[in-house]
Amino acid sequence: MRATEIFLPLPPSANKLWRYGQERVFKSPEYQSWLEEAGYKLNGQHPRPVPGPYKLTILAQRPPRRHRDLGNLEKALSDILVRHKVVDDDAWCDAIFARWVTTGEGVALRIEPAGVE
Repeated sequence: MRATEIFLPLPPSANKLWRYGQERVFKSPEYQSWLEEAGYKLNGQHPRPVPGPYKLTILAQRPPRRHRDLGNLEKALSDILVRHKVVDDDAWCDAIFARWVTTGEGVALRIEPAGVE
């Protein structure tokens, strides 16, 4: 099985995904907006599903201010892959490689079956 590649806008930081109030947890407006935009872009690319264990590569456009934690990108990206059935469950992720890049826009994702080197 070949890898699936997807290009998405840069997600909000994991610290900005959820809000708390009135004894409940809910998605922040920023996260809801990103889910809608990213979902639309993801669907337009018609990604091939990767069932079972997988490896995830994240190449993210370095933001102008360096106060962003690279690891904070993974949660929102994994959640949208599950939400749009590109992967079965983010618990199946066997490996994650992430790095900042200086070219391109947003985030490039590569999802491939685990065990493919």
